[in-house]
Amino acid sequence: MLAQVANCQKATLVYGIVIDNCSLISYRIRHIGAAMKKVTIGICVRNCEKTIFDALESVIHQDFPLNELEIIVVDDGSTDKTLEIVKNFASRRDISFKIFSQPWRGIAAARNVVVRESKAKYIVWVDGDMRLSRDYLRKQVGFMDSHPSVGAAKGTYAIQTNRKIIALLENSRAIDLISLPSELWGTGGAIFRVSALRQIGGFDERIKGAGEDTDVIIRLQKKGWLTAKTEAKFYERYKETLKELWSQYFWWGYGAHFVKHKHRNTVTVFTRLPLIAFLKGVLRFLIIYRRERKIMYILLPFYELFKETAWLMGFIISHLEGYGH
Repeated sequence: MLAQVANCQKATLVYGIVIDNCSLISYRIRHIGAAMKKVTIGICVRNCEKTIFDALESVIHQDFPLNELEIIVVDDGSTDKTLEIVKNFASRRDISFKIFSQPWRGIAAARNVVVRESKAKYIVWVDGDMRLSRDYLRKQVGFMDSHPSVGAAKGTYAIQTNRKIIALLENSRAIDLISLPSELWGTGGAIFRVSALRQIGGFDERIKGAGEDTDVIIRLQKKGWLTAKTEAKFYERYKETLKELWSQYFWWGYGAHFVKHKHRNTVTVFTRLPLIAFLKGVLRFLIIYRRERKIMYILLPFYELFKETAWLMGFIISHLEGYGH
């Protein structure tokens, strides 16, 4: 059943409808009171009408028992047809589904809805512009079952084709080139142990934009949980224009400022400096050209300079506005 209500009252559950803190939250549950599942697919979205269908399709086509899955979608204030597409998808599939809709509260708050409502051992976070390889869940769940001290594990970016020059340069992240060693990564394409997330209190809702994922990894590690990377592959839609690329890295830099002040010595600005970024691009070009033999990658130094400048500008603006101080 799909329903919506606009009243304001104490949080209650009536025929699959929740009203919480005067915010409209509506969802559809195929099996109310269903038994515990193995995996919750957590999808937090905002204005993803062009890509959300493919993301959902990649979930239900896994070589993993669907009766061990539940899908929780949280729409965080979309103004396009994202919510409509998700509802239509859910109505045509025989799988446990919960759909929440709320006014924009930020990605951390949206993720906490999933953490709170999950009836599973693990949560796999799928972004609205992602696709999972068919064996993704089987590999991730198998890894976590075999490593009980691991609180979260990130999959591997899969190489994909795209004719847009910016997307091709972004795709170089999926090719094993050079990256600074780091145990901090985003939640998209990662599996988390629900008990670990609940132990640390979920995501920090003071973080309204990017950075909530880095923060949660740091807090897991401080609690003694291990984090890891696996070979389970997933696909991400890369930005195709300079405007999209700038906005993304600016937003990441903006959020990183909050994380840097919350967790000392966890975020470095040094590698984002123009000269360092350009030199890193030169090194990446030398490595990837030897492997791919595509002269197009000679643009990598300028690509690195552009995106790291965007990140640095976001960081500086965040500092000037006192975000995280």
